[in-house]
Amino acid sequence: MMSREFSKRKQREMRDKERMEMLDMGDLMMSRRRFLKALGYFQDVIELDPSYKTAWLKKGDALKELRRYREALDAYEQAVSLDPDFALANEKIGMILMILKRPDEAIPHFKESLRCNPRNVETWYMNGVANMRMGRFKEALDSLEKALHLDPRNKSVLKAKGDSLMELNDFQGSLACFKKALELDPNYGRAKDSLKELRVRIIEIAGGSLFGKGDSSEDDDSRTGEENNEVDPDQYEEIGDDEVEELEELELIE
Repeated sequence: MMSREFSKRKQREMRDKERMEMLDMGDLMMSRRRFLKALGYFQDVIELDPSYKTAWLKKGDALKELRRYREALDAYEQAVSLDPDFALANEKIGMILMILKRPDEAIPHFKESLRCNPRNVETWYMNGVANMRMGRFKEALDSLEKALHLDPRNKSVLKAKGDSLMELNDFQGSLACFKKALELDPNYGRAKDSLKELRVRIIEIAGGSLFGKGDSSEDDDSRTGEENNEVDPDQYEEIGDDEVEELEELELIE
C-alpha cells in the first residue's frame, strides 16, 4: 500500500517538474518574442494538465501577442472557468473585450477582477476608460478616483480624469488634472492635446471671451476629440502591464 502511494507521489512530482519546465520554456520564448513557439509549450502543458489555470492564462497571453484576440479570449475564459476568483484572468478578458470594441462586456470583468484584487491601479484605470467609452463619465470618475487614491502621480489616470471632467463641463477640475499630468511629464503629448481640446470647449461656450477670439479657427484644427462629445479612444496609453498598449491597436479589429 505504501509502495503504491509512493509511486503515485513520484508520478505527480515528475509531472509537476515536467509541467514547470515547459512553462519556463514558454516564458523564455515569450521574452524572446517567439510567441508561436511559446504557444506550443503552453499548449503542451494544457495537454498534460487541462485543469492548470496558469497554462490557460499564458496561452491567452501568447495568442494576444499573435493578435489572435478571439482565441485569446477563449483561453482566458477557460482560466476563469477553472477559478472564478482568478483576478488577473478576469482583467485580461476585459482587456481583450476592449480591443474587440465591447466595453459594455468588459466592465463586468473589470469589476470582478477588482472584487478579488481591489488594489490594482491598472484595473481601476481600465474600468474608468471602459465607462468613458460608454459615455458614463460619472462612473468613470469614480473608478479613476480610486486609481489615483492608490497612485496619485499616475499621469495617464490624471489625463483620463481630466477628459471625464471636461465631458461633464467641469473645466476647472479638468484643467487642474491636465496641468498636474504635465508637471509630472512636461513632454506628455496627449495631455497637451487635451489642453487644446479644453481650450476649444471653453471658447465655444464663452464665445472666446476667456482666451481671446483671434485664433479660434486654428484651435479648431487641433481638436483631438469628436464633435459629438466622445473622447477619442486612441488617446489612452499604458500605465503598467503591456496589455494596455493593445488599446492603441483598436483600428486593427473591424
